[in-house]
Amino acid sequence: MGDFPTLTIRGQRTDDIEGLLALWDDENVLNNAAELPYFDENAFREHYAGASDGTHVLIAEVGLPSGRKQIVGGAWLH
Repeated sequence: MGDFPTLTIRGQRTDDIEGLLALWDDENVLNNAAELPYFDENAFREHYAGASDGTHVLIAEVGLPSGRKQIVGGAWLH
């Protein structure tokens, strides 16, 4: 086993919006985002707060040494 943290893929929860927003604010993530035009914070919250019918939301998170979890990715599949 390597030194990499365990990656977990799970469904979206209602409390994920802050973690997703923090990820979206990362310049490296924003530069590689597939979503155009880029959302401002209010549009992001409105768009991703709830998935529409037929959309599956996957969240990728890692465990931190502190025991907390950090979102490192998300995918919305239609």
